[in-house]
Parts: sequence; structure tokens; C-alpha cells
Amino acid sequence: NELPDSWLVVLDPTGQVLLNTRLPPGRALPHRPLFDTEQRALRTHKPEVSDIVAGYGTHQLKSFAVVPVFRDGRIVYLIDITLSPERFVVLLQNQKYLKNWLAAIVDRSNHFVARLPDAEGTKLGQPASKGWQSAIERNRSGVVYHVATDGHRIIDGYAHTAYGWTVGIGIRESILKAPLRRTQWMLAAACLGCIGLGVLLAWLVARRLHRSAMQLQNAATAIASEQPLNVAPTGVREYDD
Repeated sequence: NELPDSWLVVLDPTGQVLLNTRLPPGRALPHRPLFDTEQRALRTHKPEVSDIVAGYGTHQLKSFAVVPVFRDGRIVYLIDITLSPERFVVLLQNQKYLKNWLAAIVDRSNHFVARLPDAEGTKLGQPASKGWQSAIERNRSGVVYHVATDGHRIIDGYAHTAYGWTVGIGIRESILKAPLRRTQWMLAAACLGCIGLGVLLAWLVARRLHRSAMQLQNAATAIASEQPLNVAPTGVREYDD
């Protein structure tokens, strides 16, 4: 239940889908082009996390984690775990930022994965402000002044995560100046919280994917060698099924 509204896709390295837990049994499964993230997982032999992309066939915006499965030292399957964008909005909301703060997660291409505030839900997949994009291109982490997408000048603290995404916390410059000393302490706390959130996000995703992938790999190896399975819960419903 740590990954609500997610589903599982298993495909081979050529792009032939072998399983999609979102589709009913018996449905014909497509042979499709590989996403860039899947191709990167094939090159690195490591789990990878995608940018915000339009889903194949549905065209819904989503992100997903790719876990390669090995047999005899080579990749035989790719497992895609779709990550609901709403989950990342909830992750930001759970940090209990003050009313006037801005919070956002952007992918490698600097498009919004989640953004607060965004009452109408229109920011998903949209590019971050040009000022923030330029700052990220110059330095992977830092504190900068720039104009936000709503036109207000803000000060923004941001940090780069292990899987290429960036987490940022900002506040309007006008609010920052009144009173200055109190706001400086709030900014320092926000920067620390931003860095901590980035580290926590990377650690949680990497830990879950690595642990579950190892269990899947062990199970696949046992099946391939016709050995008995030592079944243990992974904590991810689709994996356990």
C-alpha cells in the first residue's frame, strides 16, 4: 500500500508486453517501442525512474520505475511499476509547509511531477519556470532568486535526487522581506527540509526497488533452474501477486 494507484507491466527487451495488471486476463498485449527509461535500464543494468511521459495507448501522464530482471547474467525481462503523480502531491502535502510556501518536484527534463499550490491540477507535465530551469542547468543544488510560473519573484532552495529528479521549496520575495530575520530562519529550515526530502525520496524509492528486484530475481532464477521457491512478501502488492 506504499504505492497506491500503481500497476505492473512486464515486457521483454524487444518491447513485447507479457503482463499488464491493469488489463483484464485474455486481453491481447502489444509489442511497443521502448521508452527512453527502459532503454537506459538496459544499458545501465540498474533500476531507473522515468520522467513524466504519456502512457502508451492511454496518453495519460505518468511516471514509472523500471527494474531489470536477470537470468544467467543477461536481462530477460523489464518490470515497469507505474507511479501515480497524485502520490507525489500527497508526499509534498504531508510535509505541512506553511500556506505561503511553494513546493515542487520536477523530472530530468524540468517538467513538473508535482507542484503546490496547484488546486486545478494543471501543472503536471508542464515546464518549470525558465529561471529555475537555468539555475538547475548551472548547479544541481542551490538557492536562487527567479520569477515563478505565476509571475511572482521568489527565492527557491532546491536539491537534486539520486534518480535525476529535483525537489524545490520557494517563497515570494515580498513575503521574505517582512520581517527579514524571521524569514531567514524559515528559509534555512526550508532548505534543510528540501535536502532532507530529496534524500528521503531517493532512499525510499531505491530501497524498495532494490529489495523487491532482488527477491524477483531470486524467484526467477529458482524457477529457471527448477528449484523450490522460498516465497517471502516483498511489500509491493503486484510483486507478491
